Amino acid sequence: MPVWLVTPDFVDYDLYKAAVIVAPTKEAAEQLAFKKFTLNEDLKYIYGDFSQKWTAKKIDASSTKIVLADYNAG
Repeated sequence: MPVWLVTPDFVDYDLYKAAVIVAPTKEAAEQLAFKKFTLNEDLKYIYGDFSQKWTAKKIDASSTKIVLADYNAG
């Protein structure tokens, strides 16, 4: 099954910046990220009604590489 790097168009404190998702299609990966991260009930308590558009990019898993590194500055 394909592996996708999925990122949102809006990032703020306490929001996910990216996810690596295994899904059969680009649309399925984007919908899963939206459902699990954007529609999270705890975030609605903090942000109220907000929206994110998630975009998936297929990861070529045929070679060794870093696909996601999250650096916390500060």
